Amino acid sequence: MLKKILYENTIQNFLFLFILIIFLPALHIFINKTINNNTYIFIYGNLNLPINQTLFFIIFTVFTSISAFLLYYFNYNFNETFSRILPSFSFIILINYLPINHIKPINFLILPILIELINILFNAYNQEKVYKYLFNFSFLTSISSFINFNFIFIILTLYLWLILFRTYNIREYILPLVGLIIPYLIIDTVTFIFSGQTNFFSILFNRINFNGDYHPEFSIIILFLIFIFLIYNFLKFRHHLKKVKNRKYNTWIIFSTALLWILYFILHEQIIVLSIIVFMSFLLTINLTIFEKPFFSKLFFISLLLLNLVVFLFNI
Repeated sequence: MLKKILYENTIQNFLFLFILIIFLPALHIFINKTINNNTYIFIYGNLNLPINQTLFFIIFTVFTSISAFLLYYFNYNFNETFSRILPSFSFIILINYLPINHIKPINFLILPILIELINILFNAYNQEKVYKYLFNFSFLTSISSFINFNFIFIILTLYLWLILFRTYNIREYILPLVGLIIPYLIIDTVTFIFSGQTNFFSILFNRINFNGDYHPEFSIIILFLIFIFLIYNFLKFRHHLKKVKNRKYNTWIIFSTALLWILYFILHEQIIVLSIIVFMSFLLTINLTIFEKPFFSKLFFISLLLLNLVVFLFNI
């Protein structure tokens, strides 16, 4: 079974993945009756959404399933020796470490967008001109920040990509800023037409939240320790990766994840934690394939699943 999960694509894999998506989260959501239905969209201000446990579970299941499918679909650009579905397993295992019912449901909408952003940079590899990729990345990031403004910090991972993959070109550094600003200018223009007021800069500077309320200490400690182990293991066995592209992109993923951890410790924002999990799912996938002996890959995979149960019991 584990061999099929790690190295093959089968119907049984998809069924097992679906069980992972719904089983522990369902137990957590319905055992813990407190649901975080407060959300924030900067265009409208603070909203209290009438979300019960069932609707929350549906939102979580739908958008995590979409995210898992996108990871499977986009893994074609990142595939080496493992099965294409393995990043999806990695993503679900990692997200199950969080107390799901404490997450604002609106943040789940951003997960598929983040995976698409990473895929944009995968497709930009070895392209002579990357202007359209840079603009698409920054423009989509800006649109997503309408849901949660703190997501705008994901643009920093794009600049890390430019540093690691491109020779210095001032236009490539300026273009992402243009892509970020355009959606806000459009909103500002519409606001001026209908109300005669402009509030672009007040929105821009007042929506950064340095007092986030997301502090699941035990889950965060577990995820951070896994990240440290993944870095150590990758640095030790990275020579097993045959593709130069994979080695380079894993270096970018490590630096990006480290940057996101720093941002989390500053902002304590849920969307930052979810972004960390998406990046770590790629890193975990590679780590599951570079052990010298397949036995260690299987043992590590089983350990992560068992740790899911431990964290679940701790969080209920």
